[in-house]
Amino acid sequence: MSRVLDELRRDHRNMTKILAILDEQLRVFRDGRVPDFDLMQRAMVYSLDYPDLCHHPKEDLIFERLAQCDPGARALVDRLAAEHRDIAKATREFADALHMVAEDFQVSRDRFLEVADAWLALNRRHLQAEEREAFPRAERVLGEADWAAVDAAAVRKPDPLFGGTVEEHYLSLHERILQLGG
Repeated sequence: MSRVLDELRRDHRNMTKILAILDEQLRVFRDGRVPDFDLMQRAMVYSLDYPDLCHHPKEDLIFERLAQCDPGARALVDRLAAEHRDIAKATREFADALHMVAEDFQVSRDRFLEVADAWLALNRRHLQAEEREAFPRAERVLGEADWAAVDAAAVRKPDPLFGGTVEEHYLSLHERILQLGG
């Protein structure tokens, strides 16, 4: 089996931890209390950086290979690629809204929560689709040579939050993840 698929599944477990932290902080905000905006912003910086630069390109390699080997998977692959673009756009929108709220700029509370909830839902749906549909299908369809080609082509960048060395600006986020049992 593929090393890159193992890496992607690990990334999904890690992203689920990010989503849980943001959920927790949004509950604080909904309750009328002040969330840890710094923690939330660090989570969003990570979400803007690592997935688009490292995670999604690995998935795209698998999905394109899947569509080549299984033309019936083309609709699924195209949908997931579109979701990658939608997630990137929604992440920027949520990060911008979060910055505005954290800096006390005039932003509707309802609008901020709408953007945040949409981002969380989009990410959860996408992760589930990959775990339940795309990854199992790739495991069934792709052969050893396909996985070797994907592994060879995958760009590997150390994960700045969950890798062997946590970058300094992610230390508080890393600590919170550990507190959650991460």
